[in-house]
Amino acid sequence: MQYIADWATPDRKRLVVLSPGTLKVFWKHRQRLFWHSEAGGVLIGKRRGKHLEVLLASEPMPTDRRAQFMFEREPDGHLDFAKAAWRAAGYELFQAVNSYA
Repeated sequence: MQYIADWATPDRKRLVVLSPGTLKVFWKHRQRLFWHSEAGGVLIGKRRGKHLEVLLASEPMPTDRRAQFMFEREPDGHLDFAKAAWRAAGYELFQAVNSYA
């Protein structure tokens, strides 16, 4: 299956660009078979005008609750991930784009 690296509205006025690292996290934790548990995490990126650039995605944490049809992210681990990304970027303002599941 081929993944795309961006999504846009039909008029291309709003665009979401996903980094290769983000796509790798998505691919690694996809629900391959119907009985596999859902997974999710936190997306971190930058706003570029009307557009979003997703640079990082956290991996599911052991404390997260996962089941076949649901995912509940717990703050443990994901918050540390976000803080580490912020420090690595020289305390540049990142935005938590959203959770993914």
